Amino acid sequence: MNKVAIYARVSTVDKQDYKRQIEELTDKIKRDGYSEENIDVFSESISGYKFDKERPEMSKLNRIIEEDNDFYTRIYVSEISRIGRKPKKIRDIIEFWNDAGVDLYIHNIGQNTLQPNGDRNTVVNTIIHVLIEFAHSEGELFKQRSRSGLFSSAKAGRAGGGKYLPYGYRRDKHKMLVIDDSEADIIERIFKLYRKGNGTKVISGILNNEKVPTRTNKALKGKELNFKIKKKAEDIQWSDKQVHDFLKNTIYKGERRFKGEILKAPAIVPAELFDECTEIRKNKTHKNHLTIYEYLLKNKITCGCCGRNYFAKFKPHTGGDKVYICSSRLKTKGNCGNAGVNISLIESAIYNEIISSTSILKYINNKDEVKKRMEEELEQLKNRISTNERLYNESRKKQKTLLKYALSVSLDSEVLESENATLVAEENRLEEKLIHDRTQLRKIEKGLKKQNDVGTTAEMLKNARTNRSELRAIFHEIIDNVIINVIDKDTILANVFLSIDEVVLPTSLRLFLNTKGIRKPLKEFGYQPMPGRNEAKRYHKNILKTPIHQIQEELHIIKENLGFLETEYINIREENVLTIPTA
Repeated sequence: MNKVAIYARVSTVDKQDYKRQIEELTDKIKRDGYSEENIDVFSESISGYKFDKERPEMSKLNRIIEEDNDFYTRIYVSEISRIGRKPKKIRDIIEFWNDAGVDLYIHNIGQNTLQPNGDRNTVVNTIIHVLIEFAHSEGELFKQRSRSGLFSSAKAGRAGGGKYLPYGYRRDKHKMLVIDDSEADIIERIFKLYRKGNGTKVISGILNNEKVPTRTNKALKGKELNFKIKKKAEDIQWSDKQVHDFLKNTIYKGERRFKGEILKAPAIVPAELFDECTEIRKNKTHKNHLTIYEYLLKNKITCGCCGRNYFAKFKPHTGGDKVYICSSRLKTKGNCGNAGVNISLIESAIYNEIISSTSILKYINNKDEVKKRMEEELEQLKNRISTNERLYNESRKKQKTLLKYALSVSLDSEVLESENATLVAEENRLEEKLIHDRTQLRKIEKGLKKQNDVGTTAEMLKNARTNRSELRAIFHEIIDNVIINVIDKDTILANVFLSIDEVVLPTSLRLFLNTKGIRKPLKEFGYQPMPGRNEAKRYHKNILKTPIHQIQEELHIIKENLGFLETEYINIREENVLTIPTA
């Protein structure tokens, strides 16, 4: 009698499962009439997402089959996920075994992929394809739950399981993240030295000259490290990159970044000191000189053609660039073709429109109404999430019932595939809704927590006109995003999405900027506002979906309705034109 093989894989976190798999399969094989000496076991502890060279036992099994198709008549696995969790890889492996005439028996459904005459079992193979997708989705769900568990742990203030914690912190006996007093003194000193004007190289030099130990010096003392050139741990010195990374890490002001969220952490330096150093760092040019330019819309403007960020390019001399431009221009042959927009024009137009709009100013000031709306939306979201979670779980149960039914009555494979495809499509639709709603839920919850803050008011906005630092802070609080698109040679559309307490308002500011006016010898700063409800639907990942000619027609209709022969722009009064001081 030919031999059979058991393939048993366990994840790196579930090594005790080996014995159970092998015992169950061995009992089944003996019932099938094989003796123990005709059973070969291939087992390994590895993630279901790793294949090929990372699977020595699987590779060994496949080499034997490749060299002799008749060596094994059948391979036994406890369930499909033991082969792996990548759908395409699993299909390729099963196809390879079946093409070689080797049958696959899956214990948890009690089915074979080949019939006794060697033909493929069509219904079972269809079911296997569904099970493969289950194995993949379960793996993804496990990873999501793991991430969720790690997030909950970090949110509770635990240090986490990583070997290295940020410099300045340690893990206490309860596995909580706490401040390491000796290292914290070094961190605070680095920030103070930087505030005084010392560069990162100077600071790292000071620490090295004073022989301040690095984390590597202390943790790996006496060990040899395998860099390109072997070094002893005690020879590792401070570098300017380390200092630069410390200055960027918000954990030192008490904001721990984890999976895109900001959590509380023990602060080593005051937030004011951290933010001051951040401002110095961001305003340094490549020549290491401090600039005096503050851009009100930095990190707030997005290209409506390619979705990339806009950045400011300002040269104070006559004829020099004074524009926000798409970052696609920084890539060789990567320019998406969208135009730059004059800094003063767009900043002034947004400022002028906000302070001139009674409804917007009322919205900014009326915090009670905003809070009430947010609470109502929060309740609606919770109800919707609850309903969609129930529907999603019901669909999953239907899918499992369908598989059991198919096995019991040998359901036609085409009918099975059709019914399963309908259920999968419904699950995908519900999953997309859940992801969107949960994201929105987190935003609203964060916004409600900030309701007790004084926040931005209309009066503050008006009073901050000549204070670019204050004005920039206000802009960043009330502006969520500005999307730029060229409409014609004289017009740029700036679609401004406002937010109150991190919740984006349903109505945007659609400002058609007059680029012709700023090309005149005596510059004119003008724009034409247009109502913009549900404007977000026009965009996909910040890229405009509406054809430009349609927006041109909308602008033309507005002009006709107002009785204009050509676009009549609102000219911004001189006192509301925002400029960048150059001295």
